[in-house]
Amino acid sequence: MRMVQHSVYASEINTLNSNSTVSNKSSIRNLNPFLDGNGILRVGGRLQNSLKPFAEKHQMILPPKHNFTELIVRAEHARLLHAGSQHLVASLRCKYWIVHSRKIIRRVIHQFMKCFRLKSSTAKQLMVHLPSDRATPFRPFQNLPLHPLARCRRPSS
Repeated sequence: MRMVQHSVYASEINTLNSNSTVSNKSSIRNLNPFLDGNGILRVGGRLQNSLKPFAEKHQMILPPKHNFTELIVRAEHARLLHAGSQHLVASLRCKYWIVHSRKIIRRVIHQFMKCFRLKSSTAKQLMVHLPSDRATPFRPFQNLPLHPLARCRRPSS
């Protein structure tokens, strides 16, 4: 995890090591990042007093365009038995904060042939043309069809 973060967020890690704030041009500036005791970038926030575990309060930041991130998303998608994107985002957010996560998750789900086939669009049915009785305007009860049994009855004598 540390190697992945150092390869993508090296400048942010260097500025955090020198006890200064992250640059305004950084893509993770709004996440209020900090380094934990192991040197891993984590999301800051206001949950310090929460009863949740540390990993859920401060998720590890993962870069969007890295093979490691895609492997984690694929493994979680398979672990959740090919769940949808909303469920996958919620599950991943318990431990990781993936920048632009929905875009990556959509791409990974689309690459799974099984999920792609199950989410295929249904065929559109063409509507049949209306019969002339229903397509032409008439006054009420002018073109009223007789009841099928009314045609067969003969007047009793």
